Amino acid sequence: MRSAKERKRIAEACHWHDVGGFLTYGILGVHNVLLLAKDDEAKWLAIVVDGEHKRPRTLRGIKNCIAEMLHKKGNP
Repeated sequence: MRSAKERKRIAEACHWHDVGGFLTYGILGVHNVLLLAKDDEAKWLAIVVDGEHKRPRTLRGIKNCIAEMLHKKGNP
C-alpha cells in the first residue's frame, strides 16, 4: 500500500510547479529539499527530500515531514 501511494505522488508531481527549496550541508548532512505547489489550489504544497515525495496537509505537517525525512536519512 505504501509503495502504491508513493507511485501516485510521483505521477501527480508532473502537475506541480517548483516554488522554492534549499540544500543542506554540514551538521544536517547533504540534502536537497524542494517545495512544490499547484497552480489551481494555493493551499496544496508538496515536499521532495532527496527524491522522496510527501504531501502534508498543514504547516505543522510540513515542518514534521522535513524534520523526519532529514533525521531518517542521517549524515553521510
